[in-house]
Amino acid sequence: GAVTNPAQSCMYRYSPYGRGKARKGEGWHKRGWRDFDGSMAVSVAFSPKCYGSHTLMVQPQETADRLLRAAVQTQCDDVDLRGRHVVLVHKKRELVGLKTAADYSIESADTLHLKLFDRYGNQLRWDDYSYVKEYGAGDHNYHTLAEAFEEDPYADESPAEMRSLARLAGVNPGFVTDWFMWARAAGGVGGDEPGDRGRVAQAERRAENAGARADAAARAAAQAQASLAQQQQMALSVYGETVSIRPDHLPSQWLDTRPNSSLEWAPLLDTGNGAATMVSESVACAAGLRASPHRMTIAGVNGVDEYPMAYCRVRIRGVEQRVCAAIGGAQGILVGRDVIEPMLDMGHTIAGFSAVRGNNGGAYSIRRL
Repeated sequence: GAVTNPAQSCMYRYSPYGRGKARKGEGWHKRGWRDFDGSMAVSVAFSPKCYGSHTLMVQPQETADRLLRAAVQTQCDDVDLRGRHVVLVHKKRELVGLKTAADYSIESADTLHLKLFDRYGNQLRWDDYSYVKEYGAGDHNYHTLAEAFEEDPYADESPAEMRSLARLAGVNPGFVTDWFMWARAAGGVGGDEPGDRGRVAQAERRAENAGARADAAARAAAQAQASLAQQQQMALSVYGETVSIRPDHLPSQWLDTRPNSSLEWAPLLDTGNGAATMVSESVACAAGLRASPHRMTIAGVNGVDEYPMAYCRVRIRGVEQRVCAAIGGAQGILVGRDVIEPMLDMGHTIAGFSAVRGNNGGAYSIRRL
């Protein structure tokens, strides 16, 4: 007959393991099957797949540390774990610290995998302790990954960053994922944060790290741009400089010779002129230079010749120097190395040329780029 007592209808239910009397609290709940005391039945297996698996009864409030110990005791009776590290993984996430099974959304019939690593973060096989990947982490790989982990423990969660890091370390992306999983588990990263807020905090931290990296990249770009601007500001132009000249005695006025003037008035920075700065007769006369009784012998492309000489002041970009100039030639002011090299010592460069000081303070080697 029909059950007349509604309360009595709750006493008999179908069990997932067969028809029988269900205990209070046992059955299918919103978050999956629960035993009468709220326990869940999960499987524990090795990764990579090896040997068999075992069933573990798990309470939702069990911490990741306790789950790891229980899984190891259940599955690893015959395994030598000395010098090795075991990581408990659920759905490609390492279980760490004080976060609970509920925090990790572990449900009945889920599988928890145990992964074995050596002290360098290489994943090992459970049966013979060989590398899962074809290679292990050497010094270069390890230090590259360790530096990236110190900067952002969750860098592997960004596919682009993971691929970039894999290329930099010389490994494949799967190796990077396993290595970061081991590093977070070994260091207990994220395990002291309560509940799902831990994942939110991790996401916020990744966003902060990404923002910090973007800011650092922007600063580096700004610094590079400022450095380039400074280099351009310090670069002298062979044909584009305004060169001022005046007699060495005071009082005297500066005569500015500018680019794009006629040849007898235009200045030129002659990087191959190791003899002396030369001034055309027109510029010397306009500047009021007085030739001394002595003459200067210069070996040029047309042979050896003697020129009148005069002491004068030459100014380029505010840098004033006293030189002994030869008077002659067709160029307005042919600026020689006697003026150029002191400006190189001050940090100036020459656009389109490389300049390297010789050994023991020797002459500059100036070459066209």
